[in-house]
Amino acid sequence: MARKMAKTPRSLILSFIDRQPDTAARALTAMEPAKARALLADIPARFASRVISRMGPSVACERLAGMPADTAAAVLRALAYQNSAGLLRLMPADFRDAVLGELPRAVRRDLRATLDFPADTVGAHMTPAILTQSADQTVADARELVRQATRADTGCVIVVDDQRRLSGLVDPVLLLRYSGRTPLGEIMDRRIAPLSARARIAAIRPLEAWDRYLSLPVVSRQEHVIGTVSRSALREALAVESATAGRPDDALPVALADAFVGFLGGLLQFADGGSAGSDTGRRA
Repeated sequence: MARKMAKTPRSLILSFIDRQPDTAARALTAMEPAKARALLADIPARFASRVISRMGPSVACERLAGMPADTAAAVLRALAYQNSAGLLRLMPADFRDAVLGELPRAVRRDLRATLDFPADTVGAHMTPAILTQSADQTVADARELVRQATRADTGCVIVVDDQRRLSGLVDPVLLLRYSGRTPLGEIMDRRIAPLSARARIAAIRPLEAWDRYLSLPVVSRQEHVIGTVSRSALREALAVESATAGRPDDALPVALADAFVGFLGGLLQFADGGSAGSDTGRRA
C-alpha cells in the first residue's frame, strides 16, 4: 500500500509537467532551489528537460549545477543541442567538466568544440549534427537521410564536395516535389553563402537567406562545413539578455506561484514518505 501511495504523487507531477511545462517551470523557479533540484533529479530526464528548457538560462543552470553530474548529463542530452551548449557555458568549470565526462564521446567532442567559441559568435550557437550529401546523390537518398534523422538539424540538407566545402543547399520541402532519381546537384541552391563560425551572431541577423531557410551552414576558417545555425537558435541567442531580465507579463501572480510551489513541494515530500509532506500535499 505504501509503495502505491508513493507512486501516485510522482504520476501527478509528471502529468502536470507534461500538460503545463511553462507553468511548472515558473513554479520550480519560485521554489526553494534545493527542493526544486531534488524534484528534477527524481523524475525521468525527458520530463526534467521539458521544465529546464523553459526556465531562464541562469536559473536552469543553477538547478542543474546542484545535481549529480550523471543526472545533469542525462537532462542535457534530452535538450536541444544549442540549449545544452548554452547551459554548459554558464556552469562552473569543474562541474562542466564532470558533466561532459558523463556524456558519450562523440557528443562530448562536439560540445567541447562549440564551447571553444566566444559566446557572441556563430560557432557558439551552431549544432554540428547536420545532414550532408554530395551533388551526385539523389532526392531519394536525401529523403532517407531526413527520415532517419533523430538529433540532427533537419532545417536544410547541405550539399558538400569531396573536401567538405559547401556546394549548395536544399530545402527539405523540395524533396517532396522532385522524382527520387533527381540528382541533388540539379535542385540545390548555389546562391547561399556560408556563415563563418567566428562571425558575430548579431551580424547574421539581417541576412535575406533567413526568409528562405530554417537553418544555414556554418564553416571553419578553412571553409569546411562544420555545422548549422537555425533560425530559432539565432532568435534565442539574440534574446538571451532580455529573457534573463524577464518581462512583467512573464511572471505568475505571486499568490498563484505560491500555490504551485506548495503543491509541487507537498507532492515531493509526500513521495518521500514524510507525514508533514502528506499534510502539505492535502492542504495544497
